[in-house]
Amino acid sequence: MIDPERRRLLSAWLPLLLWTALVWLLGSDYFSSTQTSRIIGPLIDWALPDILPRDRADLLGWLRLSAHPAVYGVEALLAWRALRRSFPDLALGRLAPLVLGASVLLASADEIRQVGSRVRDGSPVGVGLDLLGILAAIALLIALERIRAARALPSPPDP
Repeated sequence: MIDPERRRLLSAWLPLLLWTALVWLLGSDYFSSTQTSRIIGPLIDWALPDILPRDRADLLGWLRLSAHPAVYGVEALLAWRALRRSFPDLALGRLAPLVLGASVLLASADEIRQVGSRVRDGSPVGVGLDLLGILAAIALLIALERIRAARALPSPPDP
């Protein structure tokens, strides 16, 4: 039986660790453009049977690029959640940079790893797209925390 403190930490960090492993897998050669086109291409053909080949290629590229901010946005959300649950009194001014730094570190490491691949091409553009998702997630979380804090303030007395 796991004691409550370990259970709390496990529930805080396990989703982030699993998602990070998935992100690392998605950045591998197994999920290169050639590999994922075998799955996404037929889905596009099914959904849009009259699409022109040029438009199909453009859509496929757009879908692959849009995965960057989506995947890293979730990474930032889960990092925020893990840190917030582990350190509930951590100020926003410290929490946001920690999440940003950890998420950008992962994105950079993934792109650097891809530079050495025969089928992938690591790029600063990839990190930039990842950063968009990270920053959007952090901005959303800051806004939500501020709204929650404002709601928790006592109402002024009626005059």
